[in-house]
Amino acid sequence: MVGKFEAAAERDTRPIDPKATTLMLRNIPNKVKLDHLHRFLDDTPVRGTYDIVHLPIDFKSGHNRGYAFVNFRSNELFLQGLRELQGLRF
Repeated sequence: MVGKFEAAAERDTRPIDPKATTLMLRNIPNKVKLDHLHRFLDDTPVRGTYDIVHLPIDFKSGHNRGYAFVNFRSNELFLQGLRELQGLRF
């Protein structure tokens, strides 16, 4: 599943909050559904390290808005997720 779509967790140039636990994924193809995003994440080393995935939906079109938030269970897991997902394509 990894490599199928062109979306990525991109590195922001701002300093990382030492208490951060939530990562924003951008450039998600708008037809990707929440279950597909969960399968994608579970096919990477971050499986089991996150507790919440939020994929905003445009209710008019029924498609996602091209971004999602993944909350990790700790800052250490967040940093691991950032390293593992950065540059990875859906």
